[in-house]
Amino acid sequence: MNSGQRFMFFSVLLLFAFFICFVKRPDEGEFGYFVLALQWPGTICQGTRHCCPSNGCCKKYLAPTEFTIHGLWPNYNDGSWPACCSKSEFDIKKIASLMGMLEKYWPSLSCSSSSLCSHGKGSFWAHEVANEFQILVCFFFTINEIFMPDDEKHGTCSYPVFRDEYSYFSTVLDLYFKYNITKVLVDAGFLPTNNNKYPLEGIIATIEEAFGASPLLVCKHGAVEELRLCLYKNFTLLHLSCFVQPRDCLIDSNAPNGTLHSGSSHCPRYIRIPEYTPLNDNADAVEFCPHYPSRHILAAATYTLQEGVQSNRSGSISLFSVGIDIGLKLLYHVETAGVFDIKWNPDGANMHPLLAQADADGYLRLHGLRCCPEVSKGKGVLKEVSGEKISSAMCLCLDWNPSSTSVSVGLSDGSISVVTVREAELQPTQAWKAHEFELWAASFDTHQPQLLYTGSDDCRLSCWDLRESTPNPVFQNSKTHKMGVCCITKSPTNSNVLLTGSYDEFLRVWDVRSVSKPVNESSICLGGGVWRIKHHPELSGLVLAACMHNGFAVARAEGDRVEVVETYNKNESLAYGADWQRGFCMMKNGTQRASLVATCSFYDRLLRVWLPESQMFSLVQILYETCLCIWLLLYYEPAVEYLATTRTLPRLIEVVKGSTKEKVVRVIVLTFRNLLPKGTFGAQMVDLELPIIVQSLKAQAWSDEDLLDALKQLEEGLKDNIKKLSSFDKYKQEVLLGHLDWSPVHKDPVFWRENIISFEENDFQILRVLITILDTSHDSRALAVACYDLSQFVQYYPAGRGIVNDLKAKERVMKLMSHENAEVTKNALLCIQRLFLGAKYASFLQV
Repeated sequence: MNSGQRFMFFSVLLLFAFFICFVKRPDEGEFGYFVLALQWPGTICQGTRHCCPSNGCCKKYLAPTEFTIHGLWPNYNDGSWPACCSKSEFDIKKIASLMGMLEKYWPSLSCSSSSLCSHGKGSFWAHEVANEFQILVCFFFTINEIFMPDDEKHGTCSYPVFRDEYSYFSTVLDLYFKYNITKVLVDAGFLPTNNNKYPLEGIIATIEEAFGASPLLVCKHGAVEELRLCLYKNFTLLHLSCFVQPRDCLIDSNAPNGTLHSGSSHCPRYIRIPEYTPLNDNADAVEFCPHYPSRHILAAATYTLQEGVQSNRSGSISLFSVGIDIGLKLLYHVETAGVFDIKWNPDGANMHPLLAQADADGYLRLHGLRCCPEVSKGKGVLKEVSGEKISSAMCLCLDWNPSSTSVSVGLSDGSISVVTVREAELQPTQAWKAHEFELWAASFDTHQPQLLYTGSDDCRLSCWDLRESTPNPVFQNSKTHKMGVCCITKSPTNSNVLLTGSYDEFLRVWDVRSVSKPVNESSICLGGGVWRIKHHPELSGLVLAACMHNGFAVARAEGDRVEVVETYNKNESLAYGADWQRGFCMMKNGTQRASLVATCSFYDRLLRVWLPESQMFSLVQILYETCLCIWLLLYYEPAVEYLATTRTLPRLIEVVKGSTKEKVVRVIVLTFRNLLPKGTFGAQMVDLELPIIVQSLKAQAWSDEDLLDALKQLEEGLKDNIKKLSSFDKYKQEVLLGHLDWSPVHKDPVFWRENIISFEENDFQILRVLITILDTSHDSRALAVACYDLSQFVQYYPAGRGIVNDLKAKERVMKLMSHENAEVTKNALLCIQRLFLGAKYASFLQV
């Protein structure tokens, strides 16, 4: 082939490649729209049958519990899409700063094959680029060449929005945060659950109301697998950048009756949003740490029997941080032998937190909790400090004595061992055959620790005196329980009361004043074998029971009466583990407090945290007395100066908004009135929208004349403050005090346009304080607001990007992109995008 033929051949080949990539297909018409595809891990991960390093479902509890990104795809109107437009090499280094967010919000939930567009090679992210980013580059380049005038081809929707890997992934993350489907559904009451079904039309209507467009749902076995938002392709140009708007997704009118067409699958009229199971093995025990300040730490244990020629009993222990707002957050996980029981050593003993483990290998193990500053900040790690082989039989249960100096261990051969604990070292001291069959329950008497109670599959309840070298039974009862005894616990407040649970489904209350002849005073059938009983740590007589086939129950045992006051049946398998959290959590309305409950069930491997209504009680008097103390402190000037450095004011405002008790409202309003003329409190009250709250309070029918007078005086004082302070003055005070919150000025474009020059004061003092907040604040909201304000400065100040870079803010903001709080990461990402793109091209980025 001569040079002319070669030139002609390559010209034709190039022209053919151009048509493949850029020319629309006549049978499909013009490119239609974008699809932002979000996947629901709760459905996808339940179908996992094979694990690999890239599968997020297999990363021990790290799979997310919210919609995650599947991709952003260009689509033709017939539902098909272009593929493999570009052969450019993927450079993962360009998205290194985004990897923390991508792994969290855009994980791979399968062991899929490598991208065909990369010759069968490449990482998950290379696959995403090959199938999505390269398609978009192809599409945008086509739009520029065909539809844009020559003088508008540069700096439009194809550039710089998707000019490289970083631009593509960061923009998709921005869209994901902007259209927060999980928050919209949760706020509307569509919570993840394995028990309830929700109307499909209700979910679609909720999303349509939030974003102005109907989504497309893909279901699998009646559960949401994927949710797709469709976005217009004809971008609105604002300052030569792209602003994407949602549009209705296509609904197939030919779908079978009773379903809406959803991709390759169909959704029934009522669908499930399954809750992701955070435990990978059969769950059998949960225990809250009783030690302050680690009471938010929850330990969960599992046991799984792998049957076969050589059976294997495997298990694990995991630590979670638990809170009423955050739910469950994994801190630590370790694989072990199959675990039958775990217990923390009692609070009050002069020891660090120790978690004892009874396992299928016949070992008693002690794990130390690394304490305490790390744990109090939400971190925690266990370290095995001691282990002792107790027997060739399996260790089934354990209990600590009140002083944490001994641990009793029940064995599968009916034996019981008592092990001494000295400086975390274990030394077996006593062992004897206590029962004929498996010994499932062993419990020290909290009031007389020389006594040890045991229960077994032989239906016998026994009590032993440990002061004898070979303990003899103080009593044995084999007539009351009709089936095996599963659990025993002594009342922590009444030395005469003992509770037992049995396979026969009865919770029994015993009077043990006559130690040799205990009396079964009362009993109640709980509808399932009573596997575990836990006393409420604060409320006498309230107990939590795990009832095997019948879920969980909260019962009240008072005198000779015992009654069920609440049940919890959201687990679908054997209810085994249950515990109360020590201490109380303040409710969001500030008027009640309660202890959280953690429960787990076996075969469905579910771990749940919930709030029993039966143990809530009013905090009105304590709340009133606390507010009264604050009011009294206002007469002491150093106390006022200290209050100015705290978040007392916003917390008082939250309380007064939710309280209906007149005496509480009165003392808070009087506090506001007295604080108004002091320091910057008046400006803060205006920023926190107290004038609106005062108007609402005045409209209510109060009978207290002092309260009515105080409201009138407070209203007049707030009006005077509003007149005196400009919006920038209020903003400046908020920043200098470090009490950043989402007050209206932060997102008000008029404020930024009119006051941006004021940021030059004192050599950009406000800007420097915002950057200092990034380094020093532990308040997630303050960090999020600071990142957002820096992005606004870049947006509105002519040389904002250069000034922020000169002050070394970019490095600080980038560190926050991997912050555990989603609000912080979202605003850090926005700030970095604007720093990279500049004001000219970044105005389309919204929060």
